[in-house]
Amino acid sequence: PYTNEFFWGLQMNWAVPNMLIAKQSGKNYNEMINKLAKSSNKWINSDGSFKDRTTRGNRALWYHHTAMAEAMMVMELSKAANIDLPDDYEKKYLKAADLFYQAYLDPSYIVPWAKKAHNSQFDPEMPNFQNFPNDLNHVSFEGWWMWVFQYRYPDHPLSKLFKEKLSSYASSIKADKSYGFGIGCIYKTLL
Repeated sequence: PYTNEFFWGLQMNWAVPNMLIAKQSGKNYNEMINKLAKSSNKWINSDGSFKDRTTRGNRALWYHHTAMAEAMMVMELSKAANIDLPDDYEKKYLKAADLFYQAYLDPSYIVPWAKKAHNSQFDPEMPNFQNFPNDLNHVSFEGWWMWVFQYRYPDHPLSKLFKEKLSSYASSIKADKSYGFGIGCIYKTLL
């Protein structure tokens, strides 16, 4: 149930489905987007990590990835509604992209956060192990952000990595399990 408290996961505590309900009911949901932008900004740390996500032990990269998608959704909703993001939002998001990029190439990069093991396990005997697909074509859940990122930041090193690693058969182009339709397909077409 939606409690109006922000956290990463469950489409930001059901914020996205509640906006859809508001829109379908003919209500103005811009204030919901504005609140979501401000609330989510508090959950992106200045070092690019995500509160309670990048600290998830051997699943830290996975949870960082899902927060990247949700934070991107906030940016896309804000753009669509002509709502200004907090001043440091995009800067912190790009730091988060750098963190993802470095950790994907070298999982040891995420260890300082992962070893906190928030709601998870961290194996000190295998500190560099991250349970995240090496083949990005197999990422479907919340994978759509990889296509939006390439569209919004074409010159970023992460976009170049995605361009190299993602094929036209990537699962992230098809229907996303979180949103039910292929957001990635839309942005792949725009690219």
